[in-house]
Amino acid sequence: MKNKLLICILCLLLCTGCWDKSELEDHTFVVMMGIDKADNENVTVTVAFPLTQAGSGGSKDESEYSTMSASAPSVVEALNLFGTKLAGPLSFFSTKSIVISEELARDARMLRRVLSSWRYEQMRKNTNVLISSCKASGFIKARLDNPVIDILRQEDLILEHANFSAYYTAVQFLDLIINLKTGTMDGAAMYGGLAEGAEEEGKQQQKQNEEDKEEQQKEKTQNENQSVKSGYLPGELPLEADNKSQICGLAIFSDGKMVGTLSSDEAQVYAMMTRSRTRKIMTLPDPLDSDGSIVVSILPNGKSKIRGYLTDAAPVFDITVNLNCVVENITKDTDYTTDENYAVLTEYITQVCTENMQELVTKLQGLNADILHLGDKLMRHFPTTREWDGYNWRERYGNAEIRVHVNLSIDRAGVVKA
Repeated sequence: MKNKLLICILCLLLCTGCWDKSELEDHTFVVMMGIDKADNENVTVTVAFPLTQAGSGGSKDESEYSTMSASAPSVVEALNLFGTKLAGPLSFFSTKSIVISEELARDARMLRRVLSSWRYEQMRKNTNVLISSCKASGFIKARLDNPVIDILRQEDLILEHANFSAYYTAVQFLDLIINLKTGTMDGAAMYGGLAEGAEEEGKQQQKQNEEDKEEQQKEKTQNENQSVKSGYLPGELPLEADNKSQICGLAIFSDGKMVGTLSSDEAQVYAMMTRSRTRKIMTLPDPLDSDGSIVVSILPNGKSKIRGYLTDAAPVFDITVNLNCVVENITKDTDYTTDENYAVLTEYITQVCTENMQELVTKLQGLNADILHLGDKLMRHFPTTREWDGYNWRERYGNAEIRVHVNLSIDRAGVVKA
């Protein structure tokens, strides 16, 4: 009996200890991951990680971070190949962004293969998703090149800047997957690219655009009601920096693939219609002085209200958007503190915002992309899923009558220039 007890005690002692310990320095922590199309139905996966391991075999370029790429039939196999080069396993607990090339995003079959097979438990579902107009590998390398601040902090600030200017809307990985897999919901994701690529590919077009803008500025009259500054796409931002990566605008998805883009200006309008925290700055011609201009900040006053109605001809929607406006600057001596001028300015800015939103709705209908999720409002009129599916909302969306109503109040009419 004593011998048996002694054997049991020895077995318990042998079972203790950290047999499955995992040291932090043995892991490769992926900060960004990119996915591109490759030859023979393969995908190329690129990972960016800090140089915590000497001699990892990545491309250093005198940076604290390195990149590595592998091609395979699936993302899972490509990630497994990295183990043959790196000293430790990949860790995705700290991954900030997933970059998908536009070429892959426009291929519904390939995109479905990439997203439907995602089973990595380490991947946070709130990781940001970005669509790159160039190769995802090239965008990631440019993102790491000459960063203004630390890479981890840089990617975190994407969310904060989205709330400030709304040049783009940060979209999380899980939300995008849900939107693409739900038949009544389309999605959007951040859009990025490289400044150098845009300069090389569209040099002549940019020159023509500059000439057109100069001509439009000369022909500006008192009846103008559009913003002087148009929106930008990646590569078009008038910024000079060593880091050539740019993020602005949105990639629009419909029926499981990317179908178009929204410029930074259109992305701001979209944010005003769908979010309660954002700001849009507009430079507009002065409605009471054709030689002057005014700068205003537009902020949503709560979420928009959407109501959908069924009719015999086509579905009808009323979108009511409540906005607050602050006049930041007036270049001329126009006094908008009087009741009469205040009413003129309010009506003028309301008209501009309404037209911008109506133009966005028309564009989305042309893309057949319901990123405003109007179908959710109409779905409530159908008691069963079978009846809703038989309604064929996607085919009716393009012909729907969508009316935008803007309620705008000016909190501060600005300071008159002395």
